[in-house]
Order: sequence, then structure tokens, then C-alpha cells
Amino acid sequence: MSELKGECVTMIKGNAKYNDQDYNFIYEGSILKLTLKHKGKPDYYFNTYCNVGNNCLVSLFIIGEVKDSRDTVIFKPRVIISNQNNNVIKIKIDYYITLKNKQTGYDGISIKIAKMNYLNFVEYLKYLDEKENGDINLLDFRVVKSVKEIFNYKGIDISCSFHVVRDINYKYPLAVYPAFDLYFNTIQNSRFLVALDKIIRDFLSFLFYRGDINIKEIRLMKKNDKDENYDRIGEMVFPEFNAHNYNFNQKVELYPSIRIRYINGHIGKILELISNNDLYLKHIPENGHGRDMRRVEKLPYIIEGFEIEFDKLYNNKNIQNMSFVQKIEYHIEHNNDTLSIFLHKIYNKYNKEFNLESFLSDIQRIQTLNDYDEIKNISYIVEIMEVMIYDLQLRRIDLAESNIIGALKVLFSL
Repeated sequence: MSELKGECVTMIKGNAKYNDQDYNFIYEGSILKLTLKHKGKPDYYFNTYCNVGNNCLVSLFIIGEVKDSRDTVIFKPRVIISNQNNNVIKIKIDYYITLKNKQTGYDGISIKIAKMNYLNFVEYLKYLDEKENGDINLLDFRVVKSVKEIFNYKGIDISCSFHVVRDINYKYPLAVYPAFDLYFNTIQNSRFLVALDKIIRDFLSFLFYRGDINIKEIRLMKKNDKDENYDRIGEMVFPEFNAHNYNFNQKVELYPSIRIRYINGHIGKILELISNNDLYLKHIPENGHGRDMRRVEKLPYIIEGFEIEFDKLYNNKNIQNMSFVQKIEYHIEHNNDTLSIFLHKIYNKYNKEFNLESFLSDIQRIQTLNDYDEIKNISYIVEIMEVMIYDLQLRRIDLAESNIIGALKVLFSL
């Protein structure tokens, strides 16, 4: 078994044995080659996508099968969700090679190829969009539950089952579509909104971000309303259910189910919090606008990154012990001269991943919501900052630094 632990490597070598046959495998230059040691058997080549950069984890996407007269080589991803330090959810992928013999079935041999952090999932999709070279035929991943794990976020226990699905008629068979179920036990307050939003962003935006996938809607259902029969519509797999609205003050068990449609556009901003503190789950038009809706985006993992920047900027324990909102307040109030330095650091970190047009559109939309007191509240500004950083991470266009700095200063002048 060969395992990578967060190191930037470009080659993996190993060997395996089953049915008295010796196999060698080598991963190099985004190609995985599997070879039988004795003569007379063909070599197997598998195209993969490897993201190699500073402080990165090797990203492999190996999924499919190759057949000859007797053997089948199958690649499957195993998704493992774990919670580290009770605040940041990490996602690890273990890739296994399974050699299947037509006479004996699975022989039980697995070779662990790589594991990675969820931030690298964005890079997968470059590979997903590549045209199949003809050497790989996918297994039927119409419904595959790859994960069932319980973890804790902000005091909320979350059990997740992850499905990988695909459209057999899709032009590029290597493209997969996510559909997964989340179960939140006892929801008592608005922490549910934070947790739900985080899970959606982590599992969809980062795992399967594509320019042409839009989250169309989210519906909630009571646990006992769950229908185990899956309704298949096109490339989608999702459970049938009836939608409900719930108040956060009610102690109920919810089973969120997520429906995703393949449409043009980008990932929709779907969670909306109405002023009476009820969570209304409404159909979002393709243009992203809905009547009587305000967007609240909470990305807790971004806060950690900002706090790291603050801690580097201020070598002061009193400031470092402040809450994130207090740090923002302190920075704006006492350090206007260093604001550009702080923004410059952000720019250097995300300079090729910021969509200025999208960001300014967000700002304009927020400015029209002047009937909400929160628009003047620093904590709400922080939320918009998080939206901005979300764009920084997921949008990839080149912009001049002056434009980005100017856009960020617009944010601070709200």
C-alpha cells in the first residue's frame, strides 16, 4: 500500500499480487500505468489529473475500468469527511485500485493511491471536463453511497451520506454529479443556518464546482417523511419529499435533501434568511433574484483564514484574542493606513480568483436593502466580506490589483 501525506510528488511506484500474478504500477506525469510482470498481457494506462503546487496535496481522479479477456481493473474514490479541531471540516479522498477476476470475483487487493484536502477538489473539474480518450469505460455510478460518517460542527452532530451519480448519456462520461443527504439531529437555533450553509459550500462548491452547475433549490423534510425510493430525473438522483418551513425556535428533527439541476450559470446563492428569522426555502430563478429575499452567506472556514492574516498583522495577544468581528472593528477604527497592506495580502493570495463584476453586483444588491438595520452593522459587513472571499476562491479571471483594491474599499465604505 502506498500513501501520500500532503507532499507535492509527481510519481508513485508500487506492486501488487493476486491470483499468483504480479503487477507493477507507476503514477508519473498524470498517467497511471498498470503492468503485469510476465509477458503476454497488455499494459493499462489511465489518465489522471494531478495538481502540483506549493504546499499542496497531490490530486488524483482515477475512476473507471479497463477490461481484457479475463481481468478488470477498477478505480473507485472513497470520500472520508472528518472534523478537525471542531471547526474546520476536512475531506480526504483515498483512491483504491481493485483487481477483479471474472472467475473468482473481487480478490480483495487494494492499493491506496492518494489523499487530499477539500480545497483541491476545485482542480478535479478540469479533468472532469476533459474528453475521454477511449481507454476507460466508466462503471455505472448511477447511485453510489461513498460515505456515511458522523461529525460535529458548532455543537451540531451531522450524519452525511454521499452519493456519486452520473448521466450515462452525458458527452463526457467521466463527469459525475453529486447528490447527497444530510441529517441534522435536533435543530434549536440559527446555528443550523450556519452549519447547513457550510456543509453545502464545502460539499458542493468545493467538491464539485463547475461553471455550469447551479444549485437550484433546497427543501427540508421531517425525518419520518423520508422516502427511500429515489426518483431519477435525467442526471439527477434525489429522494422524493414534501417541503416544509420551520422556525429555528422549534425543536424539530430535519432531514435536508438537496436537489441539483444541470443548467447554465454558476452555483446559485440559495440560502436566504427572512427578517422574522424563519428559513424560507424558495425556488430561485436562474438569474439568482427572488422577491422578498436577502442573502446571508456564512463561510466559517474563511474566518479562520482572515484571523491568520490578522494575527500576522498584529503581534498583540489582546487583539488576537478578540472575536473576528472585534478584529474587523479594531482594524477599521485604528488602522486605516494599513488597510491597503491588508488588502494587498488578500490580493496576493487570490489575485487570479476574483470576479470583480460578480463582487460589485453583490455590493449593489446589498446596498438596495437599506430597509434592513443589519446593513449598517459591522457583522453584516463581515458576511459580505465572506461572500467576496468566496468569489476570490472560486472565480478565476485576471484583474488589475487596483481594481480589486478599489472594489474592496467599496466594501469597507458601506
